[in-house]
Amino acid sequence: MAGPSHTTIWVWLMGLLAAGLAVAAGPFGRAVAIALIVSVAVVKAVLVARHYMHLKGEPPIIYVVAAAPVLLLLVLLGALVPDLVWSR
Repeated sequence: MAGPSHTTIWVWLMGLLAAGLAVAAGPFGRAVAIALIVSVAVVKAVLVARHYMHLKGEPPIIYVVAAAPVLLLLVLLGALVPDLVWSR
């Protein structure tokens, strides 16, 4: 079974772009808007990686290698939270 066509993925990416712009212009709080926009960006990155970069057939270690910097970023952000939130 063949996956979705490039046109279908492009339409999804354009829809997600519109969703991100709508969130940015919407009546959300700053933290909620940032969380939603980052979530949309992650979905777009997964779509591009799986369909345009053809990572579907790669071994699972590719995903581990890609996830390592993200996990490091989360650890570093978590380490900064006390300084950013409770230092005032």
